[in-house]
Amino acid sequence: MILKKLIRGMSNLLILFFLFSFINSFSQDQKLVADSLKIELLESENDSLSLVLLRNIVVYSSSIEEKRKFSNDLLKLARSRSDSYYLCEGFKLLGVAEKIAGNLEVALENFLRAAQIAQEKEFSKLLGESYGSIATVYNALEDFNNAIFYFRKAEEIFINKHDSINIGLTAINIGYAFYNLGDYESSTVEYERAQTILQDLNYPNLLAYVQGNWALVKAKPGNYSQAERDLDAALKTLNRFGDSRAISDFLNELGIIFSQQGRFKDARNSLKRGFDLADSTGLKEQARDAAEVLMSLHANNLEYKEAYFYAQEFLRLKDSIKNEETIQQLANQRTAYEVGLKQAELDLSNAQKQSQQYFLIGTAAFALLLIALVVLVYRLLLNKQRANLQLEQLNSTKDRFFSIISHDIRGPVQAFNGVSRMIKFMVDNDQVSELRELADQIDESADRLSSLLDNLLNWAVQQQGQINYVPEKISVNEMINELTGTFTNMAQAKNIELKQDVPEGLCLWSDQNTTNTILRNLINNALKFTEENGKIEVIAKEEDDLVSIEVADTGVGIPTDKMEKLFQLEAKKSTWGTDGEKGLGLGLQLVKEFVDMNKGSISVSSEEGKGTTFVIKLPAYKD
Repeated sequence: MILKKLIRGMSNLLILFFLFSFINSFSQDQKLVADSLKIELLESENDSLSLVLLRNIVVYSSSIEEKRKFSNDLLKLARSRSDSYYLCEGFKLLGVAEKIAGNLEVALENFLRAAQIAQEKEFSKLLGESYGSIATVYNALEDFNNAIFYFRKAEEIFINKHDSINIGLTAINIGYAFYNLGDYESSTVEYERAQTILQDLNYPNLLAYVQGNWALVKAKPGNYSQAERDLDAALKTLNRFGDSRAISDFLNELGIIFSQQGRFKDARNSLKRGFDLADSTGLKEQARDAAEVLMSLHANNLEYKEAYFYAQEFLRLKDSIKNEETIQQLANQRTAYEVGLKQAELDLSNAQKQSQQYFLIGTAAFALLLIALVVLVYRLLLNKQRANLQLEQLNSTKDRFFSIISHDIRGPVQAFNGVSRMIKFMVDNDQVSELRELADQIDESADRLSSLLDNLLNWAVQQQGQINYVPEKISVNEMINELTGTFTNMAQAKNIELKQDVPEGLCLWSDQNTTNTILRNLINNALKFTEENGKIEVIAKEEDDLVSIEVADTGVGIPTDKMEKLFQLEAKKSTWGTDGEKGLGLGLQLVKEFVDMNKGSISVSSEEGKGTTFVIKLPAYKD
């Protein structure tokens, strides 16, 4: 499922950042040029020259932090000199740096400021570049129809200015947007147009962008050999220019093409190269996408250690990319921006027709603009506060989720402890003939543990920052059979009778993963707190529109002082079992939360020294 999602199009693949007037810089050693320009800046005593040097340092620098720093320096100097042109350039370049760093909301704000200045001062080329940059944000958010809309607006300006290189670059971006929409015919038309325009301009790196993107379209009908050759050729060209962003994107896509052919070793190698390059150069989106595919590939190959590593990397990178609520904010800000432009045009028209009312209209327009600015700032502050609260909730959910994984694995692992005791007993008593039967039980337990690990890993992959509630029809008999089978060895090790009484055909309407976790915790607790030679019963029955599931044991019971705070995690500590088993102090908290999530209820009765009974009631499945 992950591969299908990513194959439809990575959100950040080769979206060029519209530094069109500086594209010839890639034919030189960027770091060397940037360092030389910084030396000149230190020696410069002329503000006009310093503006030019600052702008070019941002363009040539390959460091995100340097781009951000010198863009802010450019803005500061442009403001002090009231230089609108370089103020527009500064906002545009700062937006590019923030876009590369994955800060989409901040990038959009800067692109909109650049567009407003370009519109007001009639900097047509900068306006086209700003439109194109706004389109890249839509591309990153996978809103490809709006991306095409703004790319077309940029293209119209460049056509009017006969700007061939920018027309070609825009065609590349439009072709990629069509690719993500699944319109491969339109995508091919745009790439052919871009190749025709750019092939005579002697920019091999731009032609490499066309070649690499076009390769993805060719791979769709299964022409993998040609796609692989084109991507290899594009990578060789881009390696000469040190274009880390494009290289990591193409390595990721090449890895996906390898995986589609079943060449998993080549796929992992290519994706790992893409991940390492992106992670070392601060390209969060590329590193995140590579980690997500690597996590899936390792999981499918049962390489759990590697899968867990890339799952952690994916979650880390995903959480750090700040695009919460950006789609809604983007829509609001775009509306405010376009309304502002129309209002400005209307004010100008009225001023030309009614010159004697110019001062009154100007004053009213200023007041409206001030009110709009206050409203916009207020809304941005509210959105930022809401995003911070959501980030805190997502981090809390992520931490709780990994605790769930640790807690759920503990039970099956303890089952192997019981098996080891039985092996020692049989060896000591010379019962060698029974070891073969026990070996079969070990195989069965290992299979169940492997199945549990697969389920947990798949669950981890499916998480998008919160635990989902997806109700479905569940056979109670099948679920409890599977769970009691998981704990058979643990029960035998303590000589505990584990019984069940579940009628056939009884079904729940609840979430499969969380319901499994509820029952797994209750049975595990019953085994942990029941003495040897004890008894545990799992009884299920239908009560009106509910299914009642009872887990009763003859264990040590629960002290009265602990009953009131039994389901409060912060108010209880981990407890030792009757045979030295150690818990996390988390299980009953999870049970209570998951029962509530599934629209059910839970009750408990207990008497010290005689046992404990938990009763959960969940919705029954009805035709």
